[in-house]
Formats: sequence, structure tokens, C-alpha cells
Amino acid sequence: MNIFEEVLAQSKKDKQIIGIREYGEDTKFSCGYVVDYTFDWVLIQHFSILGLADGLILMQTQNMESLEVNSDYTCSFQKLSTALENNINSIWGVKLPQSENWASEFIAPYLNAKKVIEIIFEDGFGIHGRVAKLDHEFIKFETVGDLGELDGACIYRLENIMTIHIDSLESRKRGSLLELK
Repeated sequence: MNIFEEVLAQSKKDKQIIGIREYGEDTKFSCGYVVDYTFDWVLIQHFSILGLADGLILMQTQNMESLEVNSDYTCSFQKLSTALENNINSIWGVKLPQSENWASEFIAPYLNAKKVIEIIFEDGFGIHGRVAKLDHEFIKFETVGDLGELDGACIYRLENIMTIHIDSLESRKRGSLLELK
């Protein structure tokens, strides 16, 4: 087991908060603990800057530039998340992809569902919406704006998706506003 895997295993075992910086992201990183991981994938219980559970993030390990452990920042989040442990609303039972057709496999449960998710691309651009259609190469995504308005549908290549964020605070907000319309 290499050092990288040791950190992931420890985080999963003890719900130890770690910071994860992705390539190309100089000013931000994700903070949370590992729910599950494989050689290719890491599923993170993400926390917002306020210490609130902010959904699950599926990341490709190849896009992870560095891990931060036992820093003042991650230790502060560890204390805060422990104090707020009862606010974790994320969807448990989510499984890591097991095939080369990872995006279809992971996204399929959200096909034609009312759930708003976020997909993030290579350049860091993220978009919120609902999965309208899915095949082995493309996703048709009904985009949902900041105020819960439907902004039309876009078709994206699955291969361009780097990260999927489900049950985030922002997605929950947009989904709730959409339902009120």
C-alpha cells in the first residue's frame, strides 16, 4: 500500500477529514472524509466551509494532485464535523463504479429522477441539473439555474466529466426552488 492509499484508508476507517486538491485548482480544495475508494475512484463525504454536510463527491484518483492531513484547517473541520455529525443528509448506499463505463453506471440511478446533481468538467466548470437521458457516450442534462429555473437541456460527452457531486447544499437548494415553481 502506498502513502496515498494509506491516507485514504485511514480517512475511511476513522472518518478522518482530509483536504483534496485537484490538478488545475490553485485556490480551492475539497474537504471531507473518504466513504469508499478503489484504485481509480474516491467517494468523499464533502463538507461546506460552514462545516455542513455538502453531499458526496465522486473523484477520479488520477485528478487528485495532493492530499492534506492533520493541518490546522483539516483538524478544525474534524472538530466541527464531529460537533455537527447529525446533519449528514447524504445518500448512503451509493456504490463506486466498477466498470469502464463508470459515468453511466454511477449516473444511471438519477436518470429521470427529480434529484438535482452537479457535474464538473476538466476545466473546473460545473453545472447543476437533472439527468434526462443517458447512453454509453453522452448525457442529456436539464440544467437548473441559481433560482431553480430550468435553463434548457445540454448534451455532454461522458468522457469530459471529471467529478460528480450529489446531494450538495447548492443542488438541494436549486432542486427545492425548482419544485416550488
